[in-house]
Amino acid sequence: MAHDEQLSLCIILDGDGQQDDQHWALNISNQLQSLLTIQVLSLATWRLDIITPTGNTPDNDPSHSPTYAGTIPLTHVKASDLPRIEQLARQLEMGRWPRWNCQDYVMDLLGALEKEGVIEKRDGDYQGGKGRLRGILHCRHGVILLDS
Repeated sequence: MAHDEQLSLCIILDGDGQQDDQHWALNISNQLQSLLTIQVLSLATWRLDIITPTGNTPDNDPSHSPTYAGTIPLTHVKASDLPRIEQLARQLEMGRWPRWNCQDYVMDLLGALEKEGVIEKRDGDYQGGKGRLRGILHCRHGVILLDS
C-alpha cells in the first residue's frame, strides 16, 4: 500500500431492525480489501474492537454479518493517516450516558477526525453522508443534532 494512497471511509450498517437500532462501524478500505474496521461492542461494558486485515473473520467483521445492511460512503483518507485514526479511536470516551451506543461512538470519532484534519469537514460528499447519519440519530434521540 502506497503511503499517500487514498482509501475509502464508510460506515457499515448491521442489523435487521430499523436504521436507528442498527449497529454502526467505521470502515476504511482500498479497492481490494478492508484495512481497518473500528466499532464498539457491549456485553456487560462497552469495549473497543479494532479489526485489521489479519484479524478479519466472519465472526468479527460487520460486513460479513448475516444481518449486514449496507454502507454509507463518506469520504477518502490517506493511508498514512491509518495509525492516527486508530490512535484517536482508542482515545475516545465510551458509554457517556445511559442510551449511548455505537452510533454515538461513530459520530464522536468522525468529529475527532474532523478536528484533527484527517477528514475535510467541508467536503460535499462527506457532508451528505454525515447528514444521513445525523438523520438516523435524530430518529433515535428525538432531537436535532447540531454540528460540533
